[in-house]
Amino acid sequence: MAERMDCTVLIPSAAGPGCVNLTRGLKKIFGEIRTIGADASPHFLFAAETDERVLIVRREPEDAYLEALIRLCEEWKVDFIFPNNSLDGAILTRHQEKLPCPVFLPSPEAFDCGENKWESWKRFKEHALPVPATMLVHDVEEMEAAFKALPGDRVWVRGAGIPGKGIGVASLPARSVKQAQAWIDYWDGWGQMT
Repeated sequence: MAERMDCTVLIPSAAGPGCVNLTRGLKKIFGEIRTIGADASPHFLFAAETDERVLIVRREPEDAYLEALIRLCEEWKVDFIFPNNSLDGAILTRHQEKLPCPVFLPSPEAFDCGENKWESWKRFKEHALPVPATMLVHDVEEMEAAFKALPGDRVWVRGAGIPGKGIGVASLPARSVKQAQAWIDYWDGWGQMT
């Protein structure tokens, strides 16, 4: 039989779809898990499926956001914080030592590498893990070289996951250099897409 788990969990951005699914999953665990949902949107807070819903400040300025989370941890006697998106995770991993309870996140360096597809790919390659042929493209000449070097009738053009660039998961199975160029131009993604 599974071990019983009794705890209080703080879920930042609790009204987002990923956090709603996280909350549903936590409710299936054997034990008494009290969930505290925090969200900065008064328009979406109702969507959180946590036991308690708390409106907090936005992530910026970061200090005010951290103070709000710390107050919630103390007020609700939170056992751990369970971030479910990279925006909350990035802040919490950088400030783990300030938090009154664990977040179970890697170091800021490891977190940042995991958020950046290109940096992750380079690290995997460096350690001889199997990875698909990938090239970061800075200009049309590099795109032409990619089409010549990569097998198949199409080349996947994807956002490299470089934080702050706003490209995210923009992906296209391009059949020609012209199509790939148009996609990268659309996203203003030269040097930020693979």
